Amino acid sequence: MKKIILKLGEHAPENCPWIMAESDGATTTGCGSLAALASEARGYRLLVLLPGAEILLARVALPPGRNKQIRQAIPYALEDLLAGDIEDQHFAVGTREDDGAFPVAVIARARLHYWMGLCLEHGLNPAFMTSEVLAIPFSPGHRTIFLAADGMVLVRDGMQRGFVLERDNLPLLAPEPGANCSPVILYHQEDEPAALPPELANFVTLRRTVPESMPFLALELDEKKTLNLLTGEFQSNSELVTHWQRWQLPLLLLLALLFVSAANIALENSRLSGYREQLQNEIAHEYRKAFPGGKNILNPRSRMEEQLSILRGSESMDGENASGFLELLSRSAPTLTAADRQPLLGLSYHDGIMDLLLEEAGEQDVKNLQEELEKQGLLVVLSRELNETGKGKIRLQIRGGRQ
Repeated sequence: MKKIILKLGEHAPENCPWIMAESDGATTTGCGSLAALASEARGYRLLVLLPGAEILLARVALPPGRNKQIRQAIPYALEDLLAGDIEDQHFAVGTREDDGAFPVAVIARARLHYWMGLCLEHGLNPAFMTSEVLAIPFSPGHRTIFLAADGMVLVRDGMQRGFVLERDNLPLLAPEPGANCSPVILYHQEDEPAALPPELANFVTLRRTVPESMPFLALELDEKKTLNLLTGEFQSNSELVTHWQRWQLPLLLLLALLFVSAANIALENSRLSGYREQLQNEIAHEYRKAFPGGKNILNPRSRMEEQLSILRGSESMDGENASGFLELLSRSAPTLTAADRQPLLGLSYHDGIMDLLLEEAGEQDVKNLQEELEKQGLLVVLSRELNETGKGKIRLQIRGGRQ
C-alpha cells in the first residue's frame, strides 16, 4: 500500500517533513508546505505524527467488566494526570494488554481539531494520527531514547508508552542509586551529543547516529500496533476517505459492470420487443390470408383461435352431412346407375336432402325409378321441369327413411 508519513510541528503548515513510501518499498523524503504535499498525495494513505509534548501516553488498570463501561471509566481514572477538564480532552483507548491494563493516548480536543483542520484546509485527509514518540523503533525489554536536533528528547519505554522532555531535563532519566533500570538504546541526530548523566550512560547498550529524522521515525511505524487518535468524533472523515480509497477501484469496476449489464438488458429487451412485433405482424398477415374478411385485428392470435374453434365445429357438422350424403348415395346408387336409366345431369346435397336432376323419360320409367328407390327405404319427391325449348327434366329429392 502506498502511504505518506507526515510530521507536524511548530513550523506547520509551511515547513513539514514527510516520507513517501511506494508499494514496492521504495521511499522518497521531502519537506515543504502542506499545500505542496497535497498535490502529490492523491492515492496515498496519509499517516500523521503529532508533537509528543501534546499527547499523554498512559496505562490504566481496571477490574474486568463490560468493555463499554470500562472505556467510560478510563477518563476518570486519569483525571489527576490531566491539566484540563475531562470534557475538553480526547481519549483514544487501545486493546487490553496481557497484564490487564489499557493503553490510552490523551490530547486536548481543541488541539486535535486544530491539526485535523490544518490538514483538511490544505487538501489532506489523514487516515491515522499518533504521537511521534510511538514512531521511535522499540525493542522489548529496553528503553529507547531519541535526542532530536530541535533539543527535545523522545523516550519510549513500552509498545504504547512514552513521553517527551527537554534536553536540559535529561538527568531526570537517570535512575536512583541502586535502582534497576532497563538497558537503554540511544539514538541521536548530532555526531557528538551532549554528555549523558553518568548514571544513565552506564545503561546505554547501543548508540547510533541518525542523519535524518523522518526515515528513522517511519522505519518501524506500524499503524495496526499503534494507538490511533482518530477515534470517535474524529473517525468519520478519515475512515470514510480511507474506505473510499480502498474500495474506489472495485466500486468503479462494479458500477461499470452494472452499466454494461443494464445496457445489454436494454438491448435484449429492444430486440425481443422488435421480434414480438414482427411475430404479431406475421400472425395478422396469416390471419388475413386465412380469413380475408377480417379487419381491425387487435389480437390476431385470439381471433385466429376463435376462427379455428368455429372451423372445428363446422368440420364436425360437415362430417355429419357427409355421412348422411354418403348413406343416401350408397342406398340409391344401384338404382340410379342401372344401364337403362336416364343420364344424371346434376346432384347436390343440403340439410339431409339429396337433390338429383335427370333427363326427361317416359311416365312409366319415372314411376318405376321412384318405386325402386322407395324399396330401398328412401323417401322420394318427384317433380318435372320444362325449359324454354319445351324439353323437360326430372328432379328427384331423396331423403333417408327406414331401411
